[in-house]
Amino acid sequence: MNTAIPFQAGARVVAYLRDSGGDDQELSVAQQRAFVTQWCLENNLILSAVFADLARPGSSTIGRSKFLEMIRHFEDPACLDAGVLIWKYSRFSRDVDDSQYYRSLLRMKGFIVHSLKDDVPNDDFGRLYESVIDFTNARFLKDMREDVKRGLRHLVTTYGALPGTPPRGFMRQPVEISQRRDGSAHIGSRWVPDPAMWENCRRAWQMRAAGIPIRDIHKELHLFNNRTSYTAFFTNRLYLGELRYSDLIIPNYTEPLIDQSTWDAVQAINETNWLENDPHRRSEKSHPRRISSDFMLSGLLHCPRCSSVMNGKSVTFNGQTKRNYYICANAQRKMECDAKSIPQDDIEGLVILGLKEAILRPSSIQIRAKKLKQQAESEINGINADHRELLINIHTNKLRINNLVDRIANDTSAPQSIIDKIKELELDQKKYQASLDNLNEQKKSLTAGTITRERAKELSEYIMDLFDTGDLDTKRTILKSLIKSVSAERIDKKVRANIIYCNPVDS
Repeated sequence: MNTAIPFQAGARVVAYLRDSGGDDQELSVAQQRAFVTQWCLENNLILSAVFADLARPGSSTIGRSKFLEMIRHFEDPACLDAGVLIWKYSRFSRDVDDSQYYRSLLRMKGFIVHSLKDDVPNDDFGRLYESVIDFTNARFLKDMREDVKRGLRHLVTTYGALPGTPPRGFMRQPVEISQRRDGSAHIGSRWVPDPAMWENCRRAWQMRAAGIPIRDIHKELHLFNNRTSYTAFFTNRLYLGELRYSDLIIPNYTEPLIDQSTWDAVQAINETNWLENDPHRRSEKSHPRRISSDFMLSGLLHCPRCSSVMNGKSVTFNGQTKRNYYICANAQRKMECDAKSIPQDDIEGLVILGLKEAILRPSSIQIRAKKLKQQAESEINGINADHRELLINIHTNKLRINNLVDRIANDTSAPQSIIDKIKELELDQKKYQASLDNLNEQKKSLTAGTITRERAKELSEYIMDLFDTGDLDTKRTILKSLIKSVSAERIDKKVRANIIYCNPVDS
């Protein structure tokens, strides 16, 4: 137990707590919280907030939302807390780099990081001691990972027991591995054929070996919800009966679903698709970056049926480009949307027509400018009201500070509480001034004037000329500054589009 108390009596502190879940950990978050609360009471500290990550590993800060929220809390200039309490440094992070980086970040801002359980000397050797703790925690994590790997390898090779979810067509079958210390059975799971899905999975492999597209297989069998799962399905050697787990290869692990000829036929189809779609195997001319650069509405076009983005795609036949289309990502990947592909020329032509005849029409620019001016004036009125209130608060606060300073000047035995109150009021004064500066910046950004018809026409012609003569990147930049989004669909041979646009910038 660390008996040193680096905080002054009455200081505000927060606590960061974490547990990894399970029954074997030292203390749960609830137990840590109770201890920290009692410790603060005994040492006359104010526990202002508790940040707790439940059932989260300490190997990384990724996924530990409360840890990152705690860091952001201390990055707030208005933070009044003196530091953070942690149960142990291993609860903070077991990663050496993460632990040292975030501790240094907090300490450079003047905050204290105090471990309740690690007895770290409060002298020049303290940092060295912390580094040793960090190394020990990281080594423990590495050793634990190696132990887990060895344990899983033993279970697989000896009992065929595997963790995780079996692939489609297989299910978990309990197998007794050993007895635990309390006498209860230690149960693992083998992966064995699932009678409910076995024949459907065999049918899928037979259809794919015959060259039937994945979309048609999905329509008949509905094995998965997305195309990516079918890709993994049709490359998993477990369906040949062979298990591959990490660096282990176990032939005849289970009953095979398919024979070698079916496997070979499907892999030949996979190889053909990879040759056509893998950017590392195609020529530079057909690299995805070159293809995507030909699609002007990338990032703007969405499917009105499912709201998914519509991606550009070049449809080829016998290695020759036939036509470019925009295709709903949900329809292509998850196959849950029946939206039809839209020819690139058709939808881009509609958007350009709308841009020139509606968005950049001088009268439209004038109307939008008028609405923006009205909106800006309304927001400025609200800002002015807040501005007046802040000025009153600043004036009142300044009077209070002056009164307290005068009191100290006239009374050399003034209590410490008055000095603390002055510091609190000075901090409030900084907050008020920062808010005032922020309002002034907002007010500057809201200035909007009336655009004359001549100016609107000039602006319209300038942007249209820039669009017509510019390269594809210029056209994209103009579209993204004028258009929020485009939704479009093809019904029979007609394309319908809905364009939501914003005001062109008068610059």
